[in-house]
Amino acid sequence: MTFSDAGNTSNPALLTVAEMGYLISVTYDPEFDKLTWTAAKDGVRIEADSPLTLLGMAVLRETPGSQGTFATNSKAPLFSRK
Repeated sequence: MTFSDAGNTSNPALLTVAEMGYLISVTYDPEFDKLTWTAAKDGVRIEADSPLTLLGMAVLRETPGSQGTFATNSKAPLFSRK
């Protein structure tokens, strides 16, 4: 089975973010023809270009120990080759 980013994942992603306690809003910038999705909770504001990315950012924010900062110098491998 393949699970991929598609239009039918937007609503479940937004519902999940809302269930995590975030207040969700969306703004449209006509100059760039772009939507920005925002989730806010406890003084934290997360912005993303899509609902699925918003969910991913919210999950990262909720990850214990992250405090919203992410190390980029980890030596742990991210991918394995097959």
